[in-house]
Amino acid sequence: MTVGVIAAAASPVQAAHGTRLLGPGERLTGGQYLLSGNRQHRLAMQTDGNLVLYRPDGSYSWQTDTDGHPGAYLDMQTDGNLVLYRANGTFIWQTNTPGRTGARLELQDDGNLVLLQSGRVLWQTDTWIPKSVLSPGERLTPGQDMYSADRRHKLAMQTDGNLVLYRPNGSYSWQTDTDGHPGAYLDMQTDGNLVLYRANGTFIWQTNTPGRTGVHLVLQNDGNLVLYQGATAIWYTNTVVGQHSLPLPRSAAPRSRYDDPHHDYPAVDIGVPTGTPALAVAAGTVQTFSNASCGNGATLTALGAVFTYCHFSAHRVGSGAQVSAGQQIGDTGNTGNSTGPHLHLAIQVGGGSRCPQPWLLAVYDGAAPPPVTSLPTSGCSY
Repeated sequence: MTVGVIAAAASPVQAAHGTRLLGPGERLTGGQYLLSGNRQHRLAMQTDGNLVLYRPDGSYSWQTDTDGHPGAYLDMQTDGNLVLYRANGTFIWQTNTPGRTGARLELQDDGNLVLLQSGRVLWQTDTWIPKSVLSPGERLTPGQDMYSADRRHKLAMQTDGNLVLYRPNGSYSWQTDTDGHPGAYLDMQTDGNLVLYRANGTFIWQTNTPGRTGVHLVLQNDGNLVLYQGATAIWYTNTVVGQHSLPLPRSAAPRSRYDDPHHDYPAVDIGVPTGTPALAVAAGTVQTFSNASCGNGATLTALGAVFTYCHFSAHRVGSGAQVSAGQQIGDTGNTGNSTGPHLHLAIQVGGGSRCPQPWLLAVYDGAAPPPVTSLPTSGCSY
């Protein structure tokens, strides 16, 4: 194994417990943690030797998988390398970033753990949680962005005053056409109106939807930007990209996991941490249920088939809900007959099981998925 320079600080400084930064020469010891500025995300140097990044709900998004080394500590070395050492001073894990003086570790408000040198990213966990909802009273200021939950679509409040919705390929699908107004900002007002204001407070653009309390803006996984009051859409950009979605955020699992054979019958099991969003693969109707085998489950009737999801830790919609492609219907988990946190997905057509792998791989690759009636009935289990 090729490793970078391992050179522990001569006089390490204890990190300020509960802050968001680990500066050059600072150390995080067992039981200490970093906390994001909004106090929602925590990086814990556990006493068992594992370095773990925790989400706001207490589930983990990343770890070094180094438990079994009590007394281990984390050093932000002055040479720019972030190194996890055993109690005896030998290293277990590193970012392999030596030769970059002044680098520091930062736990950002979006849940991403980043090693920075003068604003340049040297290393990151890529665990940022996208802001996909603008709630009543919230504002999008110049240079800020919203992302769909799958991180593929972006709504940018540009510094030139234009509000632009970008597709995954970087082209734009919609805009307010308000460039030339630097300092403009977007307000999701408590009266239900979405308004773009100039820097001086006069408005440039609006959805003209006042008089509706509880309205929020959502950038959906299908690329549509929608104003909802409860479950009712009151305004949208009509910019849906595609009619299909993966059952999980794209970043949650590599392509290879969607091709894994099932252990028993045509289906697929995709290992992901508890709390990962489970998404509707297409527009359809959801029915929720719970039983000993599937645990907390849901069926999605769509595309002439029934898609069955199992082992949720929580349902996110009720029975009978009409959902769109990419909409979250549950949180993955480990309920029912399960040996570890994962999502189980099966497809039935006319009561017969079909292999979901070819369909999922096509969606992952951005291709048109095959008709569900053409999916094989065998060859995807062992």
